[in-house]
Formats: sequence, C-alpha cells, structure tokens
Amino acid sequence: MAEGTVEHQAADRDTLVARLRSCGAALCVAQRFSAAKYRGLAGLKPCATKGLRTQRQDFPEERVMTRKLTAIGTAVAAMGALMFAQGGRPASPAGTAATEIGGKYDPNAAEPTYKGGKWIEITYGRPIKRGRDVLGGSGDKYGKTANPDAPVWRAGANFTTQLKTEVPLVINGTTLAPGAYAMLIDLKPDNWTLIVSSQKVQTRYDPNNTTELWGAYNHTPDKDVVRAPMTLGALPFSADQLSWAFTDMSDAGGKLTIMWDKAVASVPFKVGM
Repeated sequence: MAEGTVEHQAADRDTLVARLRSCGAALCVAQRFSAAKYRGLAGLKPCATKGLRTQRQDFPEERVMTRKLTAIGTAVAAMGALMFAQGGRPASPAGTAATEIGGKYDPNAAEPTYKGGKWIEITYGRPIKRGRDVLGGSGDKYGKTANPDAPVWRAGANFTTQLKTEVPLVINGTTLAPGAYAMLIDLKPDNWTLIVSSQKVQTRYDPNNTTELWGAYNHTPDKDVVRAPMTLGALPFSADQLSWAFTDMSDAGGKLTIMWDKAVASVPFKVGM
C-alpha cells in the first residue's frame, strides 16, 4: 500500500481508531472496578480501615496502571474531538449499488409493493478526484494515480469491492453461484479486464494477513472465477466521484458499469437459471 495515499491513510486511521476504542473500553472497566472497590471499602467497619492511608504505597502497580489508563483515555478523547472537528468523514465514503429483479408489484397493495424479488449488490469505496488525473498516464504509468502499487485495481477505495448476488449470474460464459465475490479490474491502456474472485476478503485491515484480500493487495490469480473484457467508453462529462451502477437492467440481465472521471466501462451479464 503506497505511503501517503488516501487509501493508506484511511487504513492507518481505522487501525488507530480500533486500538483507541479497545483502550477506551479497558479504561472504562478499570474505572468501574476502582469505583466498586472503594464503594466496598466505604462500607467497612472502622477497625478494618486503619491501614487505608498506606494503600497507595501497598499497591504502587495500581497507581502506575491508573496513570497509564488516564493517559490513554485522554488520547481517546482527543481522537474523538479531532474526528468530530473534521466531520468524521472518510476521505473515500462507502458506496452501494443495488438492483432487485424477478419479483412483481402487488396490484392490491395500498402503495407500490414489490414482492418476490432477488437482490444483486455491489459494495465499494468511492474515491474522489480532488483535481487529480486519476486514470491518466501511458504504458506502465497508466492508471497509477488510481492504483499506485497493487497488482490489480480494487475498483474503488479502502476495502475490497464486492459483488453479492442472490441469483446465479452468467458473466463471459461462466456461471457464478449465489454468494459474495471480490471484484477487481486489471487496468491497461484501452484494455480493462473485470476480475471476479472467490478469494476471501478482510473486513478490517491486518498487515499480518497475507492470504485474504485488502483492496487488491494479496490478490491470488488462481482464485479468479471470471475474467471478462470490459467495454470502454468516454463520458460527456467528468464524474468527480467513482460510481458503480447496474445499467440496461431487465429480469434477464444487464451490465455491471463503473464510471470515474471521463471513463466508463461495463461488462454484460445474464441471470442464470
């Protein structure tokens, strides 16, 4: 993961927040334990409390732990304040594209009610151009702003883009059983290839996990289920934020379509039986 990229910073931030939350939970437990202990001491008879003035000397490790947890608690509060001040917005917000097929509208319902449908969904991160030439370059430099150093492109940001389907899908002659799959793109000038993979994905970034996908890192080609050439085109405008969409849809099938900047690329699919 390239140092300094939005995706790298987001992974680092997510990891830090998780650790701070864990520490914050530990602080709460310690505070509750301490409060309960001293409530118990308050209920002791006078003869049992003669030595309480020396309790800090008797338990110096408790004093050290309290100081450490207090410092961690301060860090948690500071981190929370920082995120609040920034609006708590990720640099590449999460996105979802979804369609429902195969059902029917209930003619007897008081308002439009679609019944018996099956869902197809794409979940992904939505990077923003922020003035960059995200899909520019030539030769081996092509698309390096969007994908600086992974073997293939995650076709999104942060986590791995996923295709989830409740119906069989036929892509480039291969039938995908209902389930969840990773979706990646092999970026080459005028030649994009959609990759659908059965490789498991990480739900939170773990640098020690080298077998599951995070974005497109750790991609293993032998887990690829489908590779399909994408039809490339040019938009009449520039899309500032990356988007996936289901286009030209019917109950029989449609297209998986990605748009960013002035590029649009799609792959047709059919709904299997």
